[in-house]
Amino acid sequence: MTATHIRDIKAYAGHAALYRLEPAITTERWDGESEDWKEVAYTHVVVSAVISRITGPETYIFGADEDGAIVDWAELPGSYRGGLDHAQALSKYEIKVTA
Repeated sequence: MTATHIRDIKAYAGHAALYRLEPAITTERWDGESEDWKEVAYTHVVVSAVISRITGPETYIFGADEDGAIVDWAELPGSYRGGLDHAQALSKYEIKVTA
């Protein structure tokens, strides 16, 4: 799997970037409307690395559209506290980050 860096995103605190994933990652998400779990696939993610005043350094992955708008604010697996590393967060999916 690869994550191609599309662009940095300045709208968020810290370092955030949009990545295109090949192939898409799939995960389960709670669907409040049907009140059930459903499988979703993301071809794009935003990874955000920031130092929070409360929890310290944290790096989170969010499902996004191709324009970089976050479509689901629930953190994807690979998100973690204690560091500021996009590649480390994405490594949960065995994804290689490319420029």
